[in-house]
Amino acid sequence: MLTRWERRLGRVIPHVFVRDTGERIRDFYHAWHAACRRAAVAPRDGCAVVVHPELLDRPIPHDFRRTAVRNLVRAGVPRSIARLLTGHKTESVFERYNITSEQDLADGVEKLAAYLAAKPAEDAHRRAARGTLRDNWLSGTVTRQGTSRVS
Repeated sequence: MLTRWERRLGRVIPHVFVRDTGERIRDFYHAWHAACRRAAVAPRDGCAVVVHPELLDRPIPHDFRRTAVRNLVRAGVPRSIARLLTGHKTESVFERYNITSEQDLADGVEKLAAYLAAKPAEDAHRRAARGTLRDNWLSGTVTRQGTSRVS
């Protein structure tokens, strides 16, 4: 889907932050921090009152990149596609952005518990099959290759 800028300029713009000309904005440090300060305060009775103190810590653009990686992984997007979308060249750098949370750990424990709860029935079936094979082996009706011996 072409954006308004791409249609106007008649070319694909591969960058997120661009000027009106489609040229990539390379450094937006000062503009970013000024926007965070403006968003953190609101005018009340002629004074500027801090209404969003978390913005004064100035979230950095990499926080959004981290969020994007987490959302892509949790949405089930294949890692190779997620890496291309976020611009990570290596798996190791991608993993640095894929932060594990307490909720991720809790979800992992729940999945393991569900797997282990279903496992006893599966293991019992395997043990029964192994027991039958061992009994047949000991009685001489099955060879190593699994073929029956003729008596």
